[in-house]
Amino acid sequence: MRKLFFLCGMLSPIVYLFMTILGAVMWPDYSHIYHSVSELLERGAPNKILLDILLSTFSMLGLLFGIGVLQLVRQSDQKCGMVCWERLA
Repeated sequence: MRKLFFLCGMLSPIVYLFMTILGAVMWPDYSHIYHSVSELLERGAPNKILLDILLSTFSMLGLLFGIGVLQLVRQSDQKCGMVCWERLA
């Protein structure tokens, strides 16, 4: 189960990157240089519903990763330092 939580942590930034790239491709006048990522999700943006679903997925994956880290810290008898990083491997 712990590996699943940490897999969520690895997938979370990939989903965010995919959301950003997909949103930019679907918006013809969007530029990563001149526009912020939040403009992809504002009211009236093209394909806002799809991007909202991807953003929710990103958030849930991050939350599950946080739960996994919290469980690891609680199981550890010592403060989370190098001991936690060794347990991840």
